[in-house]
Amino acid sequence: MKGKARQMPNVEKLLEKLSMSSETFVSAGKTYKITIYAAPSDGKKYPVVLLVHGNFGLGPPYGAPIHGFAKDLAGLGYMTAGPQYYQDDKPHPDDMVPHDQTLADAIAVFSSRAGADPNRLGLIGFSLGAATAMTFIASNPSGTVKVLADFFGFLTPTIEAGVLSFPPTIILHNKHDESCTFPIPRS
Repeated sequence: MKGKARQMPNVEKLLEKLSMSSETFVSAGKTYKITIYAAPSDGKKYPVVLLVHGNFGLGPPYGAPIHGFAKDLAGLGYMTAGPQYYQDDKPHPDDMVPHDQTLADAIAVFSSRAGADPNRLGLIGFSLGAATAMTFIASNPSGTVKVLADFFGFLTPTIEAGVLSFPPTIILHNKHDESCTFPIPRS
């Protein structure tokens, strides 16, 4: 193989410079929490990744793993955030409506931070959060989001209509998921 191999970041050095903060943002006149794992303040621009929770929010049992995922990604050189789209920390198991406007407002605020490179935006969504991320992508110009990871998201007509304009996407789903069914084409 010719050329230079890509150098992996020194994770220990990045973790030393890593800072976490709990902040707020406003969407539709309401205030929501956002946990931010900022990039080092070294003058460089870092890719932006938002992890979008499902309808159980960021409380137990899903909040700690999502925050851990965000922190691990930040340690690899990404600016990460976990925005909330509920004003409380309670589960909302019956909520199946994507919160794409709240996500759009969180992205706008987070992407304007020092060190953020909004031209390298990635979304990772879980369940309703994945549907929210996919709705945001389907409702915005192609190329706004550069990569998507969908963990157990469901489809809506808006998502189905826009799926051909999606960025590179990984879908982690299977037929055994009874909480978020996903149509699997049969041939």
